[in-house]
Formats: sequence, structure tokens, C-alpha cells
Amino acid sequence: MTEIIKTLTLDLARKNNTRLVFAVQNDYLSRKVIINLTNDGEPYLLDSNTSAIVGILCPSQESRGYSAQVIDGAVSFTIPLWALSEAGEVKCTLSLFDSDGKKLSASSFLLDVEATAYIGDELSEDSNYSLLEGLMQDISGIIGVEMLRVEAENQRALAEMARQSAEEEREAAENAMGIAEANRQSNESQRQVSENQRELSEGSREAAELNRSAGEVLREQAEQERQTNEETRNELFEQKLLILEDAYGKIGNLTLAAAQFSIGNGEYAQNVFVNGLRENDMITLVPSSRLDKEIAEDAKLFVTPECEEGILEFSVKTLPTNDINLIYFITRGEA
Repeated sequence: MTEIIKTLTLDLARKNNTRLVFAVQNDYLSRKVIINLTNDGEPYLLDSNTSAIVGILCPSQESRGYSAQVIDGAVSFTIPLWALSEAGEVKCTLSLFDSDGKKLSASSFLLDVEATAYIGDELSEDSNYSLLEGLMQDISGIIGVEMLRVEAENQRALAEMARQSAEEEREAAENAMGIAEANRQSNESQRQVSENQRELSEGSREAAELNRSAGEVLREQAEQERQTNEETRNELFEQKLLILEDAYGKIGNLTLAAAQFSIGNGEYAQNVFVNGLRENDMITLVPSSRLDKEIAEDAKLFVTPECEEGILEFSVKTLPTNDINLIYFITRGEA
């Protein structure tokens, strides 16, 4: 049976004129209401995350909520039986809920429920009612017996199928047991072969381990000799380097920390000790990078030797923004 569909349009921004949906008392799952929504006259489409509840107030003042569906941007619901159980006007209010828990309701509409002339629980009798009733009882008895026979036959057929299935499973299990025994014997033979091979491999492994141990002893001896030679080479290099530095000079790096400059006589200065700088030596200073050169020029960096041997005084007119990295070259002078 085709459902009777009533389509309404409710505006969420205005009070709607009374909308009537006709129905008959005790109709069951046969009447559907589709509600299109507008916002001040403009279409208001609902998304799939919106849920809808229809609040229904019966003439007896009994109130219930009924879940509706959101389909193609509109609300659809089939009028439940309990909403049509009483004749009269049934008030309905549509409420919408989104995933954030927000609620939005439209103006109410009415179900006009007409009273039915037939409740559906009694039939009138005629002169042949008793005869018909007896025949129906006899037919019901015959049908009941036949149903029991069919049920019993079905049960017997199912039992036979189960027996045949169990027999097939038993034969399959016996075959599987025979195959498993043959596999076990084959696996045992293979295990014995593998065990013999393992014993041979173990002997080879022990021999290889002896060779490895001997090789490890030789490697440790060679490593010890290498370290001794390396230490001797480093000592000789250090001695030669000291001789060269003592005779000709040296190269090194120093850093002027911006935070270490102290003010005095209107300038900022700091003293730096240069290891290996002697009284008659000449020292040349150059910035380590272009950035260091720019910082030194901006600060107007200059240097003067101090009275103490190996100490240089660096002065700036303005404090540098960063540390200054310098490379120095010491050339030995004549005593």
C-alpha cells in the first residue's frame, strides 16, 4: 500500500500560519509528512550532521518526542500510531539539533485527526457465522497436523544430513591421521639427517672459532703495536711543531667576547693573553670572516701591546653587537 505524503513548508524566522495535516484515527504507518524549511523566505537546507525531533502533544495533553529523518536537506517522518490514537487536533513542534548541541525550533503545525467509525476489534455475526467458525477450526486443526508432519520430516532430513556429514568427517579424519603419521615418519628421518649435519657443522664451527680466537690475538697485538707507533708519531710531531713555532712563529685563533669589554677613558677595552707571543715578535691579526670584519669596523676595533709579555689590549669606540673572531699570525723577531 502506498504511503500518503503531505508536504509542508515552515519558516524558521517567522511565525507560520496554522498548517493542517489530515489523518484518520488509528491509521498505522500509512501517512508521511515531509517538511521543507526556509529562513525568512529563503530555502534552508539541512546537512547530514543535523538531527530532528518532532514533539507531539495529543488532545489528552500526553506529550512525546519522535525521531525524524533528514533526507536531501528536508525533514521526513511517518506519523506514529500513538499520535493518531485520539481524535482531535494534535500539536507538533519540529526541533533541530547539530553536532555542537545547538537547538533550533520552528513554529508548530497541527494534525487534524478525524474520528474513525470502526475501531477494528469486533465483527458482526450473521446466520452462517457458527458454521463458518466450525469449518475454520477444522481447517486449522488439519493445517496444524500437516505443519507438525512437515516439521518432523524436515528434522529427519536434517538429522540424516548431519549423520552423513559426521561420517564424511570421520573418514576425512582417518585419512588425515594416516597422512599425518606418514609425515611424522618422514619428518623423523629428516630430523636424523639434520642432526647428523648439525654435528658436522658444530665441529666445523668449533674449528673456525679456534681460528677466530687465534686471529683475534694477532689482531690485538697488531692494534697495540699500531697505538704505540701512533703515540710515538704524535710525540715526534709535537716536538717538531714546538721547534718550528719556537724558531719561526705560529698561527692561532682568538675570540673577543662582546660582553668582556670594560669602559675606561671613554673607550671600551679588554686584555687578551696570546700564548707564545714574545717581546720582539710581530703579530698579524685578521678577521675570521666577512661578518667579523664588518663587526670590527663598525666598533672601530684597534689593538696595542701591553707591557706584559704575550698580552694585547683591544679597544673599541662602540660596543660590538656580537663576539669578534680573529686569526693571528706570530712571526719571530730577533732578540
